[in-house]
Amino acid sequence: MKIAGLASTIVLAALAASAMTSTAKAQTVFPPLEAGKFLQDCGAPDAAPDICRAREAVSAAEAKRRLGDQDVAMWRKGDRFRVVARNPAEVVSLAGGLAAPMARIDGTDLWSFTARIPRLDEAVIDFLVIPSADQPPLTAWRGPKAPPAAAFNPELKGQVVWDEVDSPALGEKRTLTVYLPPDFDRTRTYPVAYVADGSGVAYYARIVEPAIVAGRLPPVVLVGLESGAKRTTDYLLGWEASDAGFEKHEAFLLNEVMPRAERLYGASSRREQRLLIGKSNGGAWALDTALRHPDLFAQAAPMALGAGRAAGVDRPGRPRLFMATGVLDSFIRRSRVVAERAAKSGDELVFRTPVSGHGDVFYQDLLVEALAWAFGGGVRPS
Repeated sequence: MKIAGLASTIVLAALAASAMTSTAKAQTVFPPLEAGKFLQDCGAPDAAPDICRAREAVSAAEAKRRLGDQDVAMWRKGDRFRVVARNPAEVVSLAGGLAAPMARIDGTDLWSFTARIPRLDEAVIDFLVIPSADQPPLTAWRGPKAPPAAAFNPELKGQVVWDEVDSPALGEKRTLTVYLPPDFDRTRTYPVAYVADGSGVAYYARIVEPAIVAGRLPPVVLVGLESGAKRTTDYLLGWEASDAGFEKHEAFLLNEVMPRAERLYGASSRREQRLLIGKSNGGAWALDTALRHPDLFAQAAPMALGAGRAAGVDRPGRPRLFMATGVLDSFIRRSRVVAERAAKSGDELVFRTPVSGHGDVFYQDLLVEALAWAFGGGVRPS
């Protein structure tokens, strides 16, 4: 009887353990992560120190509780950042500032992702879940010690102008998106930022203007240059083994856009009052263009620096630089290398590394700071 009782106890314990394992292992397969890429599993030899994927299951019950009536939910637990989603697709991923494959919860249309982020209190994480039947909204999470979101005013006192240019340099029409500050006066000149991926200026104006009204920025003009069908061709030197596309776009900027902005929109012709700014490939464009023309541009603000050449960034006398890339961004390694080279010149360098990814939110957060760095605050136009 004692032996039988012991055997029964062992069997029951094994069944209980099996049931617990089945319940806990809500995800049976974690999608593989591509070797050599920035995001790797925690504990992998090449895992980044600031973010890694934690192969931790989330139960269907927990996901449903977190989601409620929503399709996406997120929360933190210690240094873990968790996202769950309801989505009927066969493959579901996060895109934006946090880019990663999600894992299906067994037998459901529920998905989850867990990341370990040591400085999670400081993090600003933006992402969207794809695919989506509708245009997916960007979801942003801010840790308790993260910087506040940039002030946004949907109603402008200034104005946004869409200006179509028939460009001889490019052999096609391009649209400039131009922001003119409150009380714009065509008889005056203003500091000007030439902005890559220029259609965003219509949105950025609503972040910049509150800073102008509050006196944190002087009145500035933003001139947004929309890229062509091949954005890389416009923005990257050496793309497809050729500089031709970059050089055509460079001629468009120098010979067509800048004279037009100075003639029609009060843009300053002084190098100290010009800024080139962009993100990702647009950041490469801002940096390389400024380095090629230090006589025309006193400063550049390359953000989330992608490819590009950065030739001469370590040479004394280069333009002053405001660089920023999030530590959760796969481009952080390149940005750090370029920043180290830039520091060797002895010229001014600001290098920000917020706890964020490659999305637009960190760029928006730093936009006013970059403009204030370039042009100062509370200065009236000349």
